[in-house]
Parts: sequence; C-alpha cells; structure tokens
Amino acid sequence: MPLIAYALLFSGIASVSILLVLLRDIRVRGGSSALLLFSFAAGFCAAFPAWFLEKEILPMTKWITGIEGDALRAFCIAGLIEEGIKTLTLIALSWSKSFRRPSDGIRLALALGLGFAFSENIFFSLENPLTLLLRGITSVPLHALAPAITGWTLSQSRFAYKPLLPFGFTAALILHGAYDFFLLHGGPPRYISFAIPALLLFAVLHLFRRTRALENYARRKTRSGN
Repeated sequence: MPLIAYALLFSGIASVSILLVLLRDIRVRGGSSALLLFSFAAGFCAAFPAWFLEKEILPMTKWITGIEGDALRAFCIAGLIEEGIKTLTLIALSWSKSFRRPSDGIRLALALGLGFAFSENIFFSLENPLTLLLRGITSVPLHALAPAITGWTLSQSRFAYKPLLPFGFTAALILHGAYDFFLLHGGPPRYISFAIPALLLFAVLHLFRRTRALENYARRKTRSGN
C-alpha cells in the first residue's frame, strides 16, 4: 500500500472515530444523525475554498519573514480564513429545523471540524504524507475543537439570546492561530502547539457537560410544570 494511503488511513481513523462517538451520543441523547453527517460533509467541502484562498494569498507574504511573517500567516491567513469559513458554514447549518437544542451547536461544530480536517489532510498528503502522522494527533483535534467554541456561542446566541458568537469566533481564531504560529516558529516553542488541543479538549468537555446539564434541568422543569 502506498505511503499516502497509510497516511490518509491514519488521519481518517482519527476523524471517523470521533464522529462515531458523536453519533452514539445522538442516539442516546436524541438529535438528528442526518444533520450531523451533513455537517461532516459540509466541513469536508468547506476546506476546498479555504485551501484555494490560502494557496493564492500565502505566496504574497513570502517577503515578510521572522516572527512578523509567522504571525501574519498563522493568525491573519490560516486562522482567519479557516475559522471564518467554518463559522459561516456553521451558521448556515444552524438554520436547519433539526437544530433544536443548545448542545447541537457543539456537536455540529465538532462534526464540521472533523470533515474539514480530513479534507485538509488530503491536500497535505499530496505534498508530504509523513506530516499526516503528526497532524492526525494534533491537527484533527484542533480543527474539531476550535469551532466547537464557536458552536457553543452560536447556541447561546440563538437559545439564550446572548450575542456571544463574535467572542466565540475570536477565541477559535486566536487558538487556531497560536497553534499554527508556534509550529511555524519552530524550536522548543513548537511544543506549545501540542498543548493547545489538550486545553481545548478540557474546555469543550466542560461546556458540553454544562450545556447538557442545563438541558436536562429545563426538561425536568417542563415535565414538573405539566
């Protein structure tokens, strides 16, 4: 089997494994499996315009070197373009009639990010399949977890009428940009990039548990009121 096939298999296992966990959660807690799978597919397709824009813009920044160049490419190009496209896609998905509870925002954002990561890794495998070994461990979780923050704030904006979406997008952009920045900078600071997905995981788990606890409380209160 060619190296590219092994690389894509490794990357795909990471994405599909998390997607299966989300589908199982929907079967247990309720929700739309079809919308979740559609979100994964939408994320897969969303990576194409992001890749095209970055491919066109990045060569224009080659003359900017050093920390300034790394910051520009990490935050203003990769982070802004990728998280911006994810956010716009997520907003479009939220108009579905199946988007009925706050936890749907987090779940759909996770699925969208997984699809985006898997599609993006195909592009990277065409350049250097060996990079997917590292990306499967760190980049896939980052692409799934960063928009999950945006998804939570989107749900808060829609169901709790709290205009938090701009803050969620900004947080996702900063975290994504920081991940890319430390990788581009190289040296010992690059290990900070490995810590960012771990920190995001704890934050998203906390938000997800808190959101589901509030949903359960609201459900019990409604039943007792009846």
